[in-house]
Amino acid sequence: MKAFITGLVIVIVLGVAGFMGFRYLSRQTPPASDSSQSLTATLTGTLMAGKGDDYSFVLRDAKGKTTGVTSQTIQLDKYANKKVEVTGSYSGTTLYVYTLIEQ
Repeated sequence: MKAFITGLVIVIVLGVAGFMGFRYLSRQTPPASDSSQSLTATLTGTLMAGKGDDYSFVLRDAKGKTTGVTSQTIQLDKYANKKVEVTGSYSGTTLYVYTLIEQ
């Protein structure tokens, strides 16, 4: 009888510990990897034709800094040599534009 009660207590303790461990681990979220994160930006400048590996236009801001831009949803060639405000997400050093406002 003593062995039965001891075995039952051990099973209960292990069951409760396992349940608590499972709850603890299920609340943990894995850290996001750098490759899955994207940086969103809004830039203003003059859109100019340019060619790179993954962009077809460059945006030159008032200070002369250029950023490679491309878009899968907006025909950027309509806005060549015009001042625009673009919003998009970076992939590497290229800004993938999803909104464009002509200034």
